[in-house]
Amino acid sequence: MVAMNEIIDGILKEMDIDADEISLRKGYLELSANDKALLKELHDQLNAARPYFIDDFYAHLAAFTPTRALIPDVPTLERLKQKQSEYFDRLTAGEYDWDYVRDRLRVGVAHQHVGLPPQWYLGAYSKYLINLLPEVWHITQGDADKTLAALRALIRIIFFDIGLAIDTYIHADRRAIESLKAFAENIVASLPLCLLVISAEHRIVSANLPCRTLFGLSADHLAGKHLEEILPKVGVQEAADEVLATGKARRGMTVKLSGGGEEKYLRISIARLDSAEKQPPEAAQLLLAVENLTEEERLRALTMDSAERVRSIMDNVIDGIITINEHGIVESFNRSAQRIFGHTADEVIGRNVSMLMPEPYHSEHDGYLARYLSSHQAACLNFGVREVLGRRKDGSTFPMNLATSEMRLGDRRLFIGIARDITEHKQDKERLDYLANFDELTGLPNRNLFQDRLSQRLTHAFRHDNQPVALLFLGLDRFKAINDTLGHDHGDLLLHAVAQRLKDCVRTEDTVARAGGDEFAIILTDVKGPQDAVRVAEKVLEAFRHPFLVREQELFISASIGIALYPSDGADTQTLLKNAGVAMDRAKEKGKNTYQFYTAGMNSQALARLTLENRLRRALERNEYLLHYQPMVDVASGKITSVEALIRWRHAQSGLVPPAEFIPLLEDTGLIVPVGAWVLRTACAQARFWQTINPCTIGVSVNLSARQFNDPRLAEQIGQILADTGLEPHLLELEITESMLMQNVETAIDTLNALHGMGVRLAIDDFGTGYSSLSYLRRFPIHSLKIDRSFVDGVTTNPDDAAIADAILALAHTLNLRVIAEGVETAEQLQYLRSRRCDMAQGYLLSKPLPAEEITRMLGEDKRL
Repeated sequence: MVAMNEIIDGILKEMDIDADEISLRKGYLELSANDKALLKELHDQLNAARPYFIDDFYAHLAAFTPTRALIPDVPTLERLKQKQSEYFDRLTAGEYDWDYVRDRLRVGVAHQHVGLPPQWYLGAYSKYLINLLPEVWHITQGDADKTLAALRALIRIIFFDIGLAIDTYIHADRRAIESLKAFAENIVASLPLCLLVISAEHRIVSANLPCRTLFGLSADHLAGKHLEEILPKVGVQEAADEVLATGKARRGMTVKLSGGGEEKYLRISIARLDSAEKQPPEAAQLLLAVENLTEEERLRALTMDSAERVRSIMDNVIDGIITINEHGIVESFNRSAQRIFGHTADEVIGRNVSMLMPEPYHSEHDGYLARYLSSHQAACLNFGVREVLGRRKDGSTFPMNLATSEMRLGDRRLFIGIARDITEHKQDKERLDYLANFDELTGLPNRNLFQDRLSQRLTHAFRHDNQPVALLFLGLDRFKAINDTLGHDHGDLLLHAVAQRLKDCVRTEDTVARAGGDEFAIILTDVKGPQDAVRVAEKVLEAFRHPFLVREQELFISASIGIALYPSDGADTQTLLKNAGVAMDRAKEKGKNTYQFYTAGMNSQALARLTLENRLRRALERNEYLLHYQPMVDVASGKITSVEALIRWRHAQSGLVPPAEFIPLLEDTGLIVPVGAWVLRTACAQARFWQTINPCTIGVSVNLSARQFNDPRLAEQIGQILADTGLEPHLLELEITESMLMQNVETAIDTLNALHGMGVRLAIDDFGTGYSSLSYLRRFPIHSLKIDRSFVDGVTTNPDDAAIADAILALAHTLNLRVIAEGVETAEQLQYLRSRRCDMAQGYLLSKPLPAEEITRMLGEDKRL
């Protein structure tokens, strides 16, 4: 009790309620002394109806699930009825002082603590007031003035109590109660009961606010209207005449009102209002209480097909919805559940839900349900969402997410299960897990898994006295050329074939992984020393000597392998990987198709290479490239007929850099494309300049890289360069190596035809070193063959070289092709070529590559070489 008093005192202080505030509230409501006296006078008679009010009050309370749950047993109900009886007793006692206010606040606090929602609280007041009106009319014996006065007094004191109740809920949650106030005001302003006072002539004397809303007319427009105008042809006038004649009230008369494109359903009660003084019949008045049942009728109509609607909703959700009773028997089984489990609803409804579970879970489920029903502990049934196995009609199992909950229907208890088949989700997750660790293209461990395995292997080796571990880092040679020439589909198939061949070269306990792009890595475990790594590296190189069959096409590719050993070349994953990569780069520099062990000096060499690469990237914009030109001489006359443009690089600090050092880097980095375009434009511009100063025009020959030749825009770019420089197309000769042509013959023929159609001359460089066949050679629209210097070098000393050179010359002359011998270093070589009717020659015997100015001078002198 002390605690309750402290709460009440706190509320009074918080709301700043004192005697003046109480008087002010009564003044707002015009609660006068006459009102108190009148209520006090009616008190005993109203108390006689108190049991009826109490029973009706708690029937209303029990009509709603949230409020019904607040009454756990009969003793509690009786105790609450007693308290409510005392409450109603004081409501009309006529004493509304300080103690009354404290008592009302105590009731409000108790309701808030019990958990009665504010919505119900206001509804209860509304119901009490509606039920009280007819009783007041009976008690006042037809005295209209007294009835209206009593109603006014009751409304004022009830509103006084509502205000106190609202203030009590403000104490619990101030912001929430602000919304509640607005809600309460709306309820009060729109009480569902419309009150009409009509005369004996059926004219409206007065109407409250709900009447105005119900009939869509203001008070001024309602006053004086005939009852027939607002309630036409529904029998209300006849009922009113009967009440006037007999004095017996007519209650619960239901009528249907049509008009204005809508229908209304009304419940009407009619009572005669008699004054204390005897009045003539024509002065009598009637009180009509009109309740709008339109919404209730609409809801009743909706309820008629609600079951069908619920079924329709359940059948159109993507999840399976299953309801079972306390015994585990299925009572509903929606369409999605039928799809998921493969059973029809008829096959499941009425049977135990365990039929939808794999065999091992049947008894467990029944046990869970029994324990829950006896203990009411939610943990027994794992309410919420969890992953379980379901069982289809064909006996197969599948993973599903199952959300379970409990529902009450009156005194019945149902359990709802919502099932979702997550088979695809699980498969997607497994695929994502796979892709996180394995390369999708080759099926090998990817770099992440490889590094993890290497780390584990190094940890194991450390714990076993630094047991040796060998790491082989492998890069494919010229893979990009194949990829660019044949397309990525061919490249992907080649990578897959390479992966399979690598797996065949190692033991099952070793690891082969794709490190990325065209690079692979191999971890060799339980190695005795470097010789084990050499054995595997040579096995890989030997395996790559055989062609790879990709879409019925044989492809040759080699590999460069770098080898690093633990612990000598690195004690951790990153160091070992870096050093193996450095060793692989050195293998590529050594000519590819080989292996190299890591040595300490390689890092400094790799740093030097990186520095050189960085300088190369700035060389073009800094104008550090220049061209030298090596004359090509007519063998018979010694006259210069053409020159070959050869790129040189003069670095600001390092001076002239040998071509062998930077041209491979240009190829590897892709810089050969913009640099090659610069060479073409510069050479064409120079040749055009020579054409303007010398009537004897000479041609210029330019080597194309594989990247340039495989560019589908090559012909367009060369056409633009010729147009920009003004050089005649037949003065430009493009040199393409045999191996470039053979990478993709059909594409090469298309490119050559496009260039030939422009008038550009075409030459096959390094002829005799590739794999071309005569059948292909006849299809290439070429003008010249250049005998590789390796054959020219031995024409006077090596019969084999001489035989090859003679064969090339005979072949070219048969096909009407010009032959150019490169690398002529001795007079004997030149004489041999002249005797075999070789067309042209170039080499240091005749002239080394020279700056453009020197060539200009030689042309001016018409020098013969």
